[in-house]
Amino acid sequence: MFSGTLLFTISIQAQNSVGNVMTMGFGDMAEIKKRAEAGDAQAQVILGKALEPHQKWAEALAWFREAATQGNADGQYELGHMLLYSSPTNRVEGLQWTYLAATHDQALAMFDMSEALRLGSGTVTNMIAAYAWMELFSETPSGVLGRVQMNEMALTMSTSDLQRAQSLAAEFKTGHWQRPVLRIIPEDDPHFRLTGVASGMKEKLAIIDGKTFSEGQSSKVRVNALTITVKCLKIEKDSALVMIDGEESPRQLQLSQFSK
Repeated sequence: MFSGTLLFTISIQAQNSVGNVMTMGFGDMAEIKKRAEAGDAQAQVILGKALEPHQKWAEALAWFREAATQGNADGQYELGHMLLYSSPTNRVEGLQWTYLAATHDQALAMFDMSEALRLGSGTVTNMIAAYAWMELFSETPSGVLGRVQMNEMALTMSTSDLQRAQSLAAEFKTGHWQRPVLRIIPEDDPHFRLTGVASGMKEKLAIIDGKTFSEGQSSKVRVNALTITVKCLKIEKDSALVMIDGEESPRQLQLSQFSK
């Protein structure tokens, strides 16, 4: 269910879960469940973690959501992590919960923010912000491997971008956060393209992923394994402004160079 690239993260989670059980003073799982059902957010997180090895994903997700909606940063992280790495349809919501946890000093959420921005999971790829989040993670007690990840990223970044990333990390440390741009479909996904525009007619038309849109028209489009609702807001000579259901802001699609 989860990516192999996050093995060390999952290992840290397991250690943290055991530590939580010990420090909370719960005698057994029956007591944890009792407290969770009574509304104890940290017990809800531990119960969710206990359910995961048994592949009771839906139940674990429900307990993480209970804790997350109470403002528990560990619950927000666990919910975000599960959504980010379970299905492409859940990545945007997962990123939102992850961002909320990361901005409340949840160390592993900082790591997940970096990975999401590096890979473009639920957002646009942004190596500068990815490096900044990894720098924050590296300075936490759980961040022993953060410096290794930063060194790997530094090999692919210019000196000027690294300086910008370090400045951004300094801003993060003062509480001036940069919200990620939500993207259900990655910006560079070759399966989601504007392949034709007819602007000389009475009604402007745009062809997006094989479907024809007029301005103001909405339609469902299938991209990879996702079926998304797209609304065409405006059509220009060689571009179209569209809104994708689940994203916070419109995006501009440029006419594919192979279609000109």
